[in-house]
Amino acid sequence: AGTGPGTFSVRAPYGELPGRVRGRDELLAALERDVTEGCDRIQVLYGLGGCGKTTVALRLARFAHGLGHHVFWISDASRDRLSTGMRQVARELGVSEHEIDAAWSGRSSATDLVWRALDGAERPWLLVVDNLDEQ
Repeated sequence: AGTGPGTFSVRAPYGELPGRVRGRDELLAALERDVTEGCDRIQVLYGLGGCGKTTVALRLARFAHGLGHHVFWISDASRDRLSTGMRQVARELGVSEHEIDAAWSGRSSATDLVWRALDGAERPWLLVVDNLDEQ
């Protein structure tokens, strides 16, 4: 079982965003264009640790948030954090605790539940899964 409602944040850590993002203008312009145009494909930022993936994702998250998108930020630093984060995304999208409990206990698919909630969201969204390289 995960933590109770409201005990786990899926908010982007905007306070960690530097005042200026250097050397990523072309990449950010392309990603911002995708967000603005409603692109519905998955984007993967990859590279060596410390090359700025999180900074680019944070800058894009702030941009999307400014457009009124719902932004979810989940860390995959541990399997428990990923699972708890996705559970909180479902909560924030209005999924009932009954449905969440059924999915996280294995009586239904948690993955399908979260994707259905995202597909049915009233406003556009951006989901960032950070630290995938740490497992």
